Amino acid sequence: MAVLGLLKNISFYSYLRKTWKKDVFEMILTEPNFFQLDAQSILSWKVILDNLFTQDKSTFNELLSKFSLFLFKKFYKFKKIKFKNKKIKIKN
Repeated sequence: MAVLGLLKNISFYSYLRKTWKKDVFEMILTEPNFFQLDAQSILSWKVILDNLFTQDKSTFNELLSKFSLFLFKKFYKFKKIKFKNKKIKIKN
């Protein structure tokens, strides 16, 4: 919780955004438990994300493009596994 408070305070300074933006994007896209937070954490993340998206208007579009790429990779991996399993069933 202390780290989240520190990130929340740092997020108010736009010139420090480069130091934490990549890590926040990675956490949003890859951490499966990110959206299962307690109420206090949600309020802190609301401030952090608000500061991130309002300081630079292109950041939201960047996140959407990364999210799209992330979903495409997951979908491709799923299809590849499904095809491999189907191939194994055919051989048997």
